[in-house]
Amino acid sequence: MAADDEPKIVAFIGAGCVGKTTLFEAYRRRFAGDSRVSFASESAKLYFSTHKIPDEDRFEAPAQGEIQAMALQAEQEACDRGRLVFADRCAIDYPIYVSAMGDTSGSLDLLSRAQPWLRRYLRIFLLDPTGIPFVQTAERRENAQMRTLLHREYLSFLQRHNISYRLLIGSVEQRMSDVDAELEKVFTADLRPDFR
Repeated sequence: MAADDEPKIVAFIGAGCVGKTTLFEAYRRRFAGDSRVSFASESAKLYFSTHKIPDEDRFEAPAQGEIQAMALQAEQEACDRGRLVFADRCAIDYPIYVSAMGDTSGSLDLLSRAQPWLRRYLRIFLLDPTGIPFVQTAERRENAQMRTLLHREYLSFLQRHNISYRLLIGSVEQRMSDVDAELEKVFTADLRPDFR
């Protein structure tokens, strides 16, 4: 839980092609023009568009560490702009990817970098892949089987490290309804965007 005097971050996390960006963009449209709300877009897409990384190295600690640093900077900049931040992925995604590749030491190093930041997350929402068609794209290197394995690692990692999260399932509308219900429980009167 973020301290009351700090900007609060709502993070959407999970494997590739589970609906994070779809949900993120839905909230961006909803709160367009609300100066209290800002957004931290996914850093991995930007990173891989500007860095030539061999496929076999994309999920290894060096690349994921650089992406994590970009994500933390993007989240800090978003916190500087608004009191409520929506993040497409967050600092915790990157140690999970590294852990899924079997690099425990690298994963723990990235987790230690994320640890001081975790207090900023008001809610971490993990998106479930069930019922979400897998769409292959030029920048997406994993496949549907890898997505399933990564999702299992997300569940295991978050539980192993006692990181609080909420699992989102169902349609975009159902997921938004679940997010709205969670956020309505925690907002103070001075920071209560119109959820409906």
